[in-house]
Amino acid sequence: MDPTELSPATLMEFVRKAMEISESAIKSGDKAQYATNLVLVQITESNMTEEEKALCRAIIQTGMLKGIFTLVIDGIKGKLNIKKIKRQWKLCCPLLCGKPEPEPEPAPEPVPESATSSNNQSYAVITNV
Repeated sequence: MDPTELSPATLMEFVRKAMEISESAIKSGDKAQYATNLVLVQITESNMTEEEKALCRAIIQTGMLKGIFTLVIDGIKGKLNIKKIKRQWKLCCPLLCGKPEPEPEPAPEPVPESATSSNNQSYAVITNV
């Protein structure tokens, strides 16, 4: 991994490579922590600006990286059921899963006062159905 190629846009590629290295380098122990340390070293040695380095470190320090490792490991072990997750998301978030919610019907237009006469007779208002 060449740290000169590291940027916030390529961070996940470095995470992937760090996971592969930790998988082959460590037989037991905290592989996620090893991979995290590898990425932190790469960030320190990179040519990024201090602002970009801070952004990448913030991503790691929020725990997002550990969550990604867990997600990948669950997928490898067969614990990740995408179809089940997609069904659950369809129930609570249809816009993200491809089925937009039906738009609500517009409220009926109020009958204008001019449509009723002074002798309490109403006129029928014809609308497009």
